[in-house]
Amino acid sequence: MVLVIRQRIMMDEYQWVDLGGGRKVYRKVPEPIQTRSHLPAPYTRADGMSAVQNPCDGKFYESRSQYERAVKAAGAEIVGDDKGHWDRKPPAYEPKGVKEDIVAAMKQQGAL
Repeated sequence: MVLVIRQRIMMDEYQWVDLGGGRKVYRKVPEPIQTRSHLPAPYTRADGMSAVQNPCDGKFYESRSQYERAVKAAGAEIVGDDKGHWDRKPPAYEPKGVKEDIVAAMKQQGAL
């Protein structure tokens, strides 16, 4: 079991560490690095992509940076990322009259 007691002395952080058997050690602890995110690495975006045709010049591009440069050179702008349609759920389809057809078929077969 490690018992930790923290104190602030001259802007450095120290703590008592219980080593067991009645032994304790007073040690300096390095300041934790302040991060902006809980993720272990920054967000990166690969430059490669599947071939996309640029509507401005008609050429196909497999590099994101080249595609964006060509769009900008043509005086156009990339807007959005076309992910909006991925979150949409298809409308619920409720066929009409199916329940009645099933009941009629079951009566015809003598199940009801």
